[in-house]
Amino acid sequence: ITPFVTATHTLGEGPLWDADRHCLWWVDIEEQYVYRADADGQAVQRWRLPERVGFVLPQPEGSFRLGLKSGLHRAQLHDNGTAELER
Repeated sequence: ITPFVTATHTLGEGPLWDADRHCLWWVDIEEQYVYRADADGQAVQRWRLPERVGFVLPQPEGSFRLGLKSGLHRAQLHDNGTAELER
């Protein structure tokens, strides 16, 4: 067994394979990050959020649904590491 991604998380949860984008999504609840790794696990990107995040769900039109501590949000996750949130 070999790790898909070499990473250290406080509370990594919710791995989800995105067949449309060919990548893996997951969150670190305590550190407030959403992560994405490409299909071979080499390129990893992350987005810091303003509060704890429990899950990330990619949507067909390109946005995301996030379960944040304060409730359900729609998000745009930009390639520069920023996130736009709408409750």
